[in-house]
Amino acid sequence: MRILQVVPTLQVGGAERVAGLLAREQRRAGHAAELAVLYAPEGGPWEEALRRDAVPLHFLGKGPGFDPRAAWRLGRLVRRLRPEVVHTHLYAFKYALAARPAARFRLVHTLHNLAEREAPPADRRVQGLGFRLGAVPVAIGEAVADSAERVYGRRPAWVIPNGIDAARFRPEPGWRAATRGALGTPPDAPVALFVGRLDEQKNPVGLVRAWTRAGGAGELWLAGDGPLRGAVEAAAREAPGVRVLGLRGDVPRLMAAADVFVLASRYEGHPLVLLEALAAGLPAVATAVGSVPEILAGEDPPGVLVPEGDEAALAAALRRVLGDAAGRRRLAEAARRAGDRHDAAVMAATYLRLYAAVLGRSGEVA
Repeated sequence: MRILQVVPTLQVGGAERVAGLLAREQRRAGHAAELAVLYAPEGGPWEEALRRDAVPLHFLGKGPGFDPRAAWRLGRLVRRLRPEVVHTHLYAFKYALAARPAARFRLVHTLHNLAEREAPPADRRVQGLGFRLGAVPVAIGEAVADSAERVYGRRPAWVIPNGIDAARFRPEPGWRAATRGALGTPPDAPVALFVGRLDEQKNPVGLVRAWTRAGGAGELWLAGDGPLRGAVEAAAREAPGVRVLGLRGDVPRLMAAADVFVLASRYEGHPLVLLEALAAGLPAVATAVGSVPEILAGEDPPGVLVPEGDEAALAAALRRVLGDAAGRRRLAEAARRAGDRHDAAVMAATYLRLYAAVLGRSGEVA
């Protein structure tokens, strides 16, 4: 099967990683999958990782705003590659829709967040038109599918959870001790870890306040950067044991060194970082937003859910999980099993079945 994934950039982000993982895993499964990027090359770590994995990359050099030249270049690319399926992510959809007259292909679009949050109103109108013209929407969770029904008047027939490179996050012997040693953290200190963008969506300031309510026994590490970094650092100066680590290239090692992963988000789609923490064997304490409850569901849940915006409940959950070593070990085993269920190869194979279905070849992909 000839497949072209299309994404705006290859900077660090969930949709960007999903698009790259799909291209990589579908190539490994024997398909001619390639990746188009709207902007020019930026040389970030994810771009370099995909080059090392020999994923063909095509950069379209998009300028500010809607750039018709990028749509024309995408049209030229699809005429040359002749993909049977073009699979878009984020606002790449409108470029593929504009390029569609250039070649015959089926258009698939993944909704990476709640539909009300995924795109501005103008883009939502374009996506609604595209879906009415036959483009196939895919939701990354049931909560996202519910939102698509609210916004577009139709529920996606396919719900495919995000996948991760699970093997990358399985801890190696020595990672925990080495990472704690480098940070000056005692071997037996309880550690909660947050990884993500320091912005309003992720609510890092509220997390620091909840940590203070929890009594500050141990350390809270926040890895990431963003517009609220100054506010987070100011709050951290008043809170015991809070470490603002900034952007890190060793997230799997940080996860190996922590005891619980915490997410205080105000809204989410299907957060990859939560899946990565589970693959690392980290129990989770997270707000019940978006598809997070779906990730932490089951008879043997790998974490604890708290209401969004309830800092007292978040503090109590952190205190309870960090204070119960035996319970934490049970949650860690459940987390590892949940992480394995979300491996990228599983996600890619499910999308291949979707592509075969929309092409009328349902029996082609096992």
